[in-house]
Amino acid sequence: MNFSSLFRRTFFFFKDKWLNVKARILVWRKQFKNFFSPEKLLDKRIIFALEERKIPSVKQLLKSGAVFGKKEKFLLLIFLVIFFSSLCVEAGRFCLRHIIITPNYGGVYTEGLVGRPRYINPLFSIVSNVDSDITRLVYSGLLRFDPSAGYSADLASSYDISDDQKVYTFYLRDNLKWQDNAPLTVDDVIFTVNAIQNSEYGSPLLKSFSGVTVEKVDDKTVRFRLKEPYLGFKESLTVGILPQHLWAEISPLAAHLAEMNLKPIGAGPFKFKSFVKDKNGEIKSYTLDRNENFYGKKSYLDRIVFRFYPNSRESIAALSTGEVDGINFLSSKEALDKKQNIVYYSLTLPQYTAVFFNLKSGNPALLDKNVRKALSLAANKEKILREVLGGNGQILRGPIPRGFIGYSGEAKNYDFNLTEASAFLDKAGWKQSGDDNFRKKDGATLEITLAAVDQGEQNHLAEILRSDWEGLGVKINLHIIPSSQIQRMVIKPRLYDALIYGEILGPESELLPYWHSTQIEDPGLNLSGFSNALLDKYLEEIRKIGNLAERAKEFISLQNILVEEVPAIFLYSPNYIYPVSKRIKGIELQYIVTPKDRLASIENWFINEKRVWVKNK
Repeated sequence: MNFSSLFRRTFFFFKDKWLNVKARILVWRKQFKNFFSPEKLLDKRIIFALEERKIPSVKQLLKSGAVFGKKEKFLLLIFLVIFFSSLCVEAGRFCLRHIIITPNYGGVYTEGLVGRPRYINPLFSIVSNVDSDITRLVYSGLLRFDPSAGYSADLASSYDISDDQKVYTFYLRDNLKWQDNAPLTVDDVIFTVNAIQNSEYGSPLLKSFSGVTVEKVDDKTVRFRLKEPYLGFKESLTVGILPQHLWAEISPLAAHLAEMNLKPIGAGPFKFKSFVKDKNGEIKSYTLDRNENFYGKKSYLDRIVFRFYPNSRESIAALSTGEVDGINFLSSKEALDKKQNIVYYSLTLPQYTAVFFNLKSGNPALLDKNVRKALSLAANKEKILREVLGGNGQILRGPIPRGFIGYSGEAKNYDFNLTEASAFLDKAGWKQSGDDNFRKKDGATLEITLAAVDQGEQNHLAEILRSDWEGLGVKINLHIIPSSQIQRMVIKPRLYDALIYGEILGPESELLPYWHSTQIEDPGLNLSGFSNALLDKYLEEIRKIGNLAERAKEFISLQNILVEEVPAIFLYSPNYIYPVSKRIKGIELQYIVTPKDRLASIENWFINEKRVWVKNK
C-alpha cells in the first residue's frame, strides 16, 4: 500500500466520524429546543401550578428513574457521587477543626515490681523501693517533687521561707480529707513530724528532722524552725503525712507491727483496696483505687495493680507475656527488644551501685585499708559496665554521678590495676600460697563473704567480682538473698562482710543519711559502718552552704575521704530504663531523682480516650 492510498483511507475515516458527531449535535440541539419550547414550558407551568406539593415526594423521587434515559441516569449518578463526596470531605474537615481526642476516665494499669511490700508508711518506706513506690501514691506531703517542675505545694496551698532560711511556714488547703473521710488538719502534720523525731518509732528519717521544731500557728498554719539553714529541708517536707486519729492509738514500739502498714489510709491520689497473698503468706498483688477525696486533679486511671516477683527474670517474663503493662526497672532492654508494643523510657537519676565493706562485721582483713584498696583496684569497672549493663550507664569515681550537684572530676580514683592491687595485699601481709592459690596470713585464708540481691544485674555483677578477686588470691563466698528478705535478714542486722547495693542521693545529692557516723546502726543507712570525724563535719557543713561554688569544694573534700579510706567501691550509675506498654498514654518522662518519681505525674496517664467538640477552634 503506497502513501497516497493510506492518506485517502485515513482522511475518509475521520470525515465519517466527524459527520456522525455533527449529526448527533444537530439531534441534541433539536431536542433541547423542543424541551424548552414555549409550548412545552407552558405545559410544565400549568402542571406545576396544579400540583399542591411543589417539592417531589420520596416516592416520586424513587420512581423518577423510570422516566430517565440511560444517559440521564448516568449523568445523574455522576452528579450525586460528586455532590456527596464533596459533602463528606467538607464534613470531615469541619469535624477535624472542631473535634479533638482527649483522655477519658477508666482503665487499669498493672505494674510488676521486684520485691515485696512491708511498710506502706512514710516513716519507714525510704529503705525499700517497693514500699516507696506505693507510699508515694497513697500519701501526700506538704510539698511534692516533680522532676520536670521541681518542688510545689501539695497539701499546702502555699508556703513562706524566711530570709535566713531557718523558718518555713505552711498554709493548708481548705477541706482536706483523709481517705476515710475524716478531716486532715495541722494536728496531723505535727503528729507526723513528732513521730519521725521520736526514736522509739525507729524512722530512718530521724536525722532529716534533727534540731527541727514544729508548732501550730492556727488551725490551718504550721511553722518549722531550724537551728541552721538546711538546703535539703524541702525534700524532707515531701514526706507523707500520717492520720493522727488512727496512728495515735498505736504505741511507737508497736508501729512496725501495725496492720495499717499494709492497709494504709492516706490523703494521696490513690487509696488502698486490697492485697492477695499466696499459700506461704507472701503478698502476690496489691491493688489501689482512685481516691475520689483527693484535693487535686483526679487520675484518669480507675485502678493500679502491683504484682510482685522474686527477681527481674520473672518480672521481665511477665511483661513479655502481657501479664503486666510495665515493670519498675529494666537493667538492659535486650531481653525485650523484639516487643514492639513496649515503650522504653531511658531516664537519668542520681543513683549509684557500690560494694559496701562492713567494717563492723568482725572480719579483720577488711579493717586494713590496704586490703580494701586492693579489692578496689581489682574491680574492672569498664568490664562490669559493659557486661552487666550493656554500657547503659556511667562509671563512677565517687558517690555522685556526673551531672548532679557535687560531682567533680577532681576527686581521687583507683583505676583497674592488678599489679598495684597485688602489691597492696603483699604490703598488708597477705601472701599467695602454692597450695590453693589463695592468700594467707598467720595461717588464715583471706576470705570474704559477698552478699547480693537475687536479681539479674546483681547476680552477674557478683560473679564478675568473684572471678576478678579470686584471680587476685582472695577467696569469695557468694551469699545471694531474695529481694523480699534482704532488708530483714541482711541489712537490718548488718550480716555481711561486703554487700552489693544501690543508693539514691535525692535532688540535693544528700549524702549524710548514707555516710554520717550517726547512721551506722539500723535504721540508719551507713551500710559500711564507717566513722570519720572530718567526714561528719563536711556532711553537716554542706547542708548549710547556699553558694554552689563553696559547696563544690566541700563535696570534693568529702569524696576524697571516701575514695582514700575505701569504705566502699563505687562502681557505676545506671540509666533507669522504664518499659511500659504502648497502651498506656500520657507518660512524659526525661529524668527522675528517685525511682518513685516515675509516678509523679501519674494523674496524667490514661488508657481510654474520648472525642470532644470544641467551639471556634
